[in-house]
Amino acid sequence: MASHRITFHGILKITLAGNGLEARLSFEPGDTAEDIDIAGLTLLLLKNNVREGILTRNLETALEHLGKSPGPFSIPVARGVPPLPPVPEKPLWESLPVPAELEADARQIFPRAGNPSITVERTERVKTERIILKKSPLPFAPPKKVRMEVEEKRTVREKVEVDPGIEGTGYITEGARAARIEPFTAGKPGKSVTGAMIPPEKLREPHVYAGEGLVRKNGAIFAVRTGFIRWGRNWAEILPFQSHRWRLSLSSDKASCLLDLTPGNPGSRVPPGDEIRAAAHALPYDPMFLLSSGEIDDIVHGIISAGKPVQDVPVSISRDAAIRIRISDDRLKAFLDLRKGRGSGRPLSLREVGAAIRESGLVGMDLVRIKTDITEFHRSGSGELEDYILAEGREPTRGTGGETVWDVDFLPGKTLTELKQAAERRPGGLSGLDSVLSFPVEAAEAAAHVEANRRVLSLNPGADGIPGRDVFGAAIPPLEGGETSLILRENLGRRGNLVVTLARGILEKRSVPEGLEIRVRPHRDGEVKISLALDRMAGYITLIPSEGTGVPPDAGMIARAAARAGVVRGIRQEILDAALEKVLRGEPITRLLFARGQAPRRGEPRKISYLVQIASDRQVNIRSDGSADYKNREANTSVEEGEAVAEILPPEVTPMDGWDIAGRIFPAEDGSEGEITAGGNIRTEIRDGRTFLVAAKSGELVLEENSVGIRDGRVVKGDVSLKTGNIRFPGPVSVTGSVASGFFIVAGGDIRIAGGIDAALLSAEGSISIQQGIKGAGRAVLRSRGSVTASFAEQAVILSVGDTRIKNGCLRCRIRCNGKLELASEKGSIIGGVVKARRGIDAASLGTERGVRTEISFGQDYLIADRIETHDGEIKKLKLESVKIDSMMRESEKQGDRRKLESLRVEKLGKLKRLDKLTHSLFFLREKFEEHSPGEIRIRGTVYPGVVIESHGRYHEITEPQKGMRIFFEPKTGRIQEEKL
Repeated sequence: MASHRITFHGILKITLAGNGLEARLSFEPGDTAEDIDIAGLTLLLLKNNVREGILTRNLETALEHLGKSPGPFSIPVARGVPPLPPVPEKPLWESLPVPAELEADARQIFPRAGNPSITVERTERVKTERIILKKSPLPFAPPKKVRMEVEEKRTVREKVEVDPGIEGTGYITEGARAARIEPFTAGKPGKSVTGAMIPPEKLREPHVYAGEGLVRKNGAIFAVRTGFIRWGRNWAEILPFQSHRWRLSLSSDKASCLLDLTPGNPGSRVPPGDEIRAAAHALPYDPMFLLSSGEIDDIVHGIISAGKPVQDVPVSISRDAAIRIRISDDRLKAFLDLRKGRGSGRPLSLREVGAAIRESGLVGMDLVRIKTDITEFHRSGSGELEDYILAEGREPTRGTGGETVWDVDFLPGKTLTELKQAAERRPGGLSGLDSVLSFPVEAAEAAAHVEANRRVLSLNPGADGIPGRDVFGAAIPPLEGGETSLILRENLGRRGNLVVTLARGILEKRSVPEGLEIRVRPHRDGEVKISLALDRMAGYITLIPSEGTGVPPDAGMIARAAARAGVVRGIRQEILDAALEKVLRGEPITRLLFARGQAPRRGEPRKISYLVQIASDRQVNIRSDGSADYKNREANTSVEEGEAVAEILPPEVTPMDGWDIAGRIFPAEDGSEGEITAGGNIRTEIRDGRTFLVAAKSGELVLEENSVGIRDGRVVKGDVSLKTGNIRFPGPVSVTGSVASGFFIVAGGDIRIAGGIDAALLSAEGSISIQQGIKGAGRAVLRSRGSVTASFAEQAVILSVGDTRIKNGCLRCRIRCNGKLELASEKGSIIGGVVKARRGIDAASLGTERGVRTEISFGQDYLIADRIETHDGEIKKLKLESVKIDSMMRESEKQGDRRKLESLRVEKLGKLKRLDKLTHSLFFLREKFEEHSPGEIRIRGTVYPGVVIESHGRYHEITEPQKGMRIFFEPKTGRIQEEKL
């Protein structure tokens, strides 16, 4: 700011303009000599009561003009803050098109409607007289009539004058949303240059009015009747009209198409049969199973003539259900064929299907799987289930003179073709392969990548074939065996019954009349690996030579690797050229320094060297194969307690600008400020004369301008989506928005979501809280070591060690909690799905009127059930391994190999001990699982048929709707009981 004084001739004047929002300095030349500086101009403003928004730069400009002896001028020297105007409510109208079949009605109704009549309700208190009967003090005397004045509340409707202009028309059904309303925003006062408040303007019509047939609720306008709708700038109303309403639905087994029809106004358009058939196709439902258009027309006209609404009228061609069980000719497979009934035909009965399966005499059936699959078919849209395998026998095995067991993963056909083409382009890589003339590369039938000194296949001793078993449990004799001959070529060796590799490369095999021919062809692509120092001040390169038919490194490969690593400066080309010559001669290069940055030097301040990898926060993460990963990023830097995160280096003497190999410039500082300090949860330690910043707590490393701190909780502002990527954090995580489909949050503490989640994964060491709800689409998973809380849940898997609390509905979810499942609101219903809650359930209702199957288990520790399942799997695995060892022991005994026999005995003894330990543990776990945990199921509203209650292997199925029930397990009787609340 200029501080010298200026001499001028003339008069200075301050004027206010724009309601006090601007002060201007005017100058008129004159004979009077004056001198002034910035302080004088400021004092002149204060004398004119200008105290706010002073423009210092304009004062300096005015002072420069005065020093040049100018002519008259005027310049703004102060500006106030203008008031922020209010914003009225704004309706956002939904798309409400008039159906094509009602367009003729709309052309008659809208022109005759006239101007809108919009009213609002107002409550007022009025005084009125009432005549009451007052009891007489005398016995048997009649009561007296007394006139009293009382005050009553009265609701009156007042007309609102609105702009009658029509901005839109449409058609809406009862209960549908017509518009969302952006809320009214109050204005904010401004401030003049004198400091006075400037009030905002007032709106004449700030509200949106819901007229006839509409109601405002929860920030939106909804229809309370069906009809034609029209709206203006801030109003809407429904012109009553009721067409014939109809809809199609599918039966519970989706085999029949059902019609619901409510007759409307006489003369309304009657839905034709062709239109109803087209609607069935969109359900979707195959039109070939529908009645003809004429038959449907007859049904519709009959219903409209009767004038009464009907539901679930079949419009499908009738046929009866069918059940058939077939056995294959070899008696190794049993098939089930089912056909659903349609229309008025006999429906498919799951009870009859179960009876047919039980009476079939088949053995080895997975009844749980069969029940699940048939139930799923019954709920699906398929009309027939054919060739469903009920049971499978076991084929007899062929005895072997020597079984060949491969220990490699063969490549897919496309990759094999690419390897063959690469070998054709580099014939020099086959120069040391003698078998290439008799066994050309293109003749290989399969290939796999192998390392040196690795087992590729085993020749197991021969064994007798194992008898089979048919689907009825009858034995099938074993088949006779055969032998396989091996032809070993280059880079393979035989060690007893094992074939091992002698070199790294590509294992190739083919079948020839003499047996199986195999070899290892040398092959390895050259590799370029570039790593950067943590501070990106140095770059290192590692070059691995190619082998055989592999692609050798070249300059282009090095340049691309450097670019991917972000190296743009400080490259020593002569070092790279020399290294490339060596690697082409077959010499590997390991961690060679090829690029170095220049560090800045400053006078006095100390520098900080980070000892942990700092997250780049890039929007995309490039995988090692070059593909882009938009979900998993280096969004934060996690550190552990006690970890040294940075070192504060001693000061340097001479300041000098620096740069790193990624191209960043580090300007030199003069050393007067900028000292790095320890922020929250960071402590300073001196070790061997060096200063380190050490994490005092585990969490996210936060780098501020002059401090380093640790945040033990993470807050995600907005949604978890492509903008943020997946979240993985060692502490608690809070999200102000929602979690999009396909993303996950893994937290070491609690997870709190202010919005909702879609098909996402949440895993928390603590509790999970979701302000809104879960729309899982069958793919959402929530895992919590604490509790889970949400507004509602749809098609999700919820696993919690503690309680699960869902405010409203729970639709087709799989829930397992070792606490209690609570649905607190009056809409808190559980519909469909499988629920296992150790301490029981408290809900408004269970199931629906349509009998949706809803499975509920309670009263047992389901964490123990998980351990039982794990033990069962391991026991089955150990038994199979023991049978295999028994076979190997018999063969070793035949061959007289005592050393191997003893080794197998020791191995089997270890497995038997492990099996015995698991069996005992499983016994106690099952006893523990059978212990009763206190819990009950409380239904405040209605429990419907289709609900199945289970506890301790006892089942209780609801067959009739019941209200206000308490369901519990009685340990003394071992039964599930119910009683009224």
